[in-house]
Amino acid sequence: MVGIDGIIDRTLLNHPLPNSIFKLGLILNCLGKGDVLTFLCILLLMIGALFTYRNLVRTALTGVLTLILVGPVVQILKHVIGRSRPKMNFGEFHFIGPNFFDGGFDSFPSGHSMASFAVASVLSKSFPRGRFFFYGMSTAIALLGRVSLRNHFLTDVIVGGILGYLIGKYVPIIVHRVLFNRHPRESQTPPQAESEHDIPIRRSTFLLLLFSTLILFNGLSNSSLWDRDETEYAQATLEMNQKGEWLIPTLEGEPFLEKPILLYWFTKISVLLFGANEFAFRFPSALFGVLTCLVTYGIGKVLFNSSIGFFSGLIVATSFLFIGCYRLLLTDVYLVFFTHLALLFYLFSKEKPRKQFIFLALAYLSLGIAVLAKGPIALYPIPIFIFYEWYQGENKLGTHLLFSLLILLVTGPWFLYAWNFQKGAASNFFWHENIARFLKGSEGHTHFILYHVPVLLLGFLPWSGFLITAFYREWKERIARGQKMDPKIFLLLSWAALLFIFFSISAHKLPHYLLPTLPVLACFLANYWQKSKQLLLKIAGGTAIFAILLSLIGLPIVEKYKVMKPIGLAIKEFVPKEARLIGYHISEPSLFIYGERLFPKIENESLDSLLGNKEPTYIVLPENLFKPAEVQTPFKVLAKKEGYAENSGKITLLLITNQ
Repeated sequence: MVGIDGIIDRTLLNHPLPNSIFKLGLILNCLGKGDVLTFLCILLLMIGALFTYRNLVRTALTGVLTLILVGPVVQILKHVIGRSRPKMNFGEFHFIGPNFFDGGFDSFPSGHSMASFAVASVLSKSFPRGRFFFYGMSTAIALLGRVSLRNHFLTDVIVGGILGYLIGKYVPIIVHRVLFNRHPRESQTPPQAESEHDIPIRRSTFLLLLFSTLILFNGLSNSSLWDRDETEYAQATLEMNQKGEWLIPTLEGEPFLEKPILLYWFTKISVLLFGANEFAFRFPSALFGVLTCLVTYGIGKVLFNSSIGFFSGLIVATSFLFIGCYRLLLTDVYLVFFTHLALLFYLFSKEKPRKQFIFLALAYLSLGIAVLAKGPIALYPIPIFIFYEWYQGENKLGTHLLFSLLILLVTGPWFLYAWNFQKGAASNFFWHENIARFLKGSEGHTHFILYHVPVLLLGFLPWSGFLITAFYREWKERIARGQKMDPKIFLLLSWAALLFIFFSISAHKLPHYLLPTLPVLACFLANYWQKSKQLLLKIAGGTAIFAILLSLIGLPIVEKYKVMKPIGLAIKEFVPKEARLIGYHISEPSLFIYGERLFPKIENESLDSLLGNKEPTYIVLPENLFKPAEVQTPFKVLAKKEGYAENSGKITLLLITNQ
């Protein structure tokens, strides 16, 4: 069977397809992509929800879950087996075995075939009359979209199709038992009426996990890294991996302690697993975004009930600021997760007095990890806990001071190590990155005191109007009538208010500083709008579709206008490793990352003197600094890209050489 692979591939190589067949193959190739199939399933889900077609809702949910399972399965098999692609022309029997880099050795099995046959299997189970169409489309995707275009060998798509069929056959059984507590072939009996204030925990947790995963992971690598935060953290991680370093990050060879170590640990592990690419750099953020949604669910459940917890997680997962930040390489994502995990443990300590000290210890250990993510700002929950207990007539200041020692236990070793080996960089972290930023601001991020008001209103879209209404109702029902605020509401609002006031007073302001307010505001909002479940579901679903479309269509469009990655890739392609490379009046970490090498920035020499060097010299520079008439040395333009850079605005970059 394997021998036929070579025959078919040589035939396709020597006899090109007719243009019409080639174009049809391209269309089918796009249709078989996992993200496209996922989006189609989400559309079916929305149609089923709007028209209350429950069978379609169940089928679409099953299809999405099946595709989520197909992704890691096919990637693991691809990188463990390591078969070369047909276009590499190594032949049908070229295998390199386990590998974890993107080099074309990922032919077996076909991911398109596995995904399309998995979806066809799911749809055929629910709509048996259409099974010939579903499997026919899957076969066309496999043969015309993958084999005929020389993306895969025939055996790649056959095995992929068989595996996809099996996954699509058995996943629905598991899904129906988990979500609907019955086998899919059982009679469709109406479910029992649920309590007005509660929904099954297992079902709500699963749906929230699925929903947030789709939003945050879909199209995660559809844009290059954004300068400068993402690129600086990514470059520092790469340098740590090159040196085998785990404790002191460096940027361009110098100690880089702008933030503590936690982000680099998670990013290092992700890069080791998935390689140095956008997905690997952003994977931990998206993962902790999903976990933050689940923690938000837990907070809402403990304070109110599982229904409010579910909608709390749903609201935070569809907030614009949350979606934007949790798809980027940022330290704040870890701060938000671990501080809210501490809040959840703190609430458990109140709910379960017999295990109070255990949960308090877990809360403060979580705060210690949060400090390793962002620094001293992560201690903000402590005064909120104390203030909340004072509001309820309790005084446990001594208990909190005692448990605060656990924070030192978690953070002390790394901070002492950093202070001992890089005292200058460590002291700069405490003074410049924390105190000086708060008092004076830096890097042009100083704004007026009400800066975070529009940030909150825009960042909490599409829920901002609901939030304003909820604030007004709270004022009208509690404060205007002279009633004492519900302690649960007091805890949520004091959490959000403290952060909002603190960052409004701070001289240094950035939009993502308000991320820690979103989960508690989502719980507050869900409590006030708990009777409008259908409305909340429709808004959340519409926002999810918008976010997915933006990642699949919008980000690739924006990417066409970014200049750093194309020039970085040109450096990688054209500049030999041993050649001299210079950044003329420009130095961006993104050029280092995509060019896979560091190079110095030079400003005090002329281009003619740099190019006049006898050794091969390559220079990256903005076009507005390049005056060919003033350069006497012969040169050649290797690459040119016009567009936009995050730190420079509209710019045209050149890569030139004296060779």
